[in-house]
Amino acid sequence: MIKQDTLILNSQIELLDKLLDWAKETMAGVLFDQDINQCLLLISESFSNAVLHAHKAKPANTEIEIKINVSSERVDVYVWDQGAGFDLEHKIARLSNLTLDPLDEGGRGLLIMSRLADNISYYKEQDGRNCLHIEKNLTPS
Repeated sequence: MIKQDTLILNSQIELLDKLLDWAKETMAGVLFDQDINQCLLLISESFSNAVLHAHKAKPANTEIEIKINVSSERVDVYVWDQGAGFDLEHKIARLSNLTLDPLDEGGRGLLIMSRLADNISYYKEQDGRNCLHIEKNLTPS
């Protein structure tokens, strides 16, 4: 492990810039810009989905925990939410068969993540939270 860090934020979309600044700082000096930009997109989509979908009916102070692990081969991003959960594979399969309008403001986050990440999983933890785990292989140096 080269670098790792964890951040806990309230479930407020206005905190996205704070999250992205933290993530960029965590990955800076370790990753190529292309890898950082792709990871920032993955982190942005995962946080936005947690706020807008998983925590839709929850108070704004519901916490979302984000952890980034950077190794020489890949970046692992973990995002824990407190929502009801869903079947990630089924949802991605459904989205893959749809024609998405590029002018739509939403509905593409999971599809973008599934295409950009090397592996993505979503599971229930023993403490009741859901964990979205994203693996992104790095550009060889």
